[in-house]
Amino acid sequence: MKLPKHLISGSLLLLVPAAMSCSIFQSGSSSSGGTTSGSMASYDSQQIETLRSEISEQERVTKEAKLRAKSEEERLSAKKHQLKAAEREQKANQIGSGS
Repeated sequence: MKLPKHLISGSLLLLVPAAMSCSIFQSGSSSSGGTTSGSMASYDSQQIETLRSEISEQERVTKEAKLRAKSEEERLSAKKHQLKAAEREQKANQIGSGS
């Protein structure tokens, strides 16, 4: 499925805050006694809940973006259908008028 460029760039922008918060979050965990390795970091229940909340929010944003993309794709399809109909009508008019 091809998406319009403005939707792709918009979707990427939605990912930037999540990526930034993850890098900030990981740097914070390394200074709180955890190791610098993401998989070896020790998390407390508050940090785990924060991650769950961030994941939930990102899932919601992603779902909304997919719905917008689907809506845009339907509009594009309708425009293409309209264009084909207009081209057929124009061709029929040219044939009918002898042009």
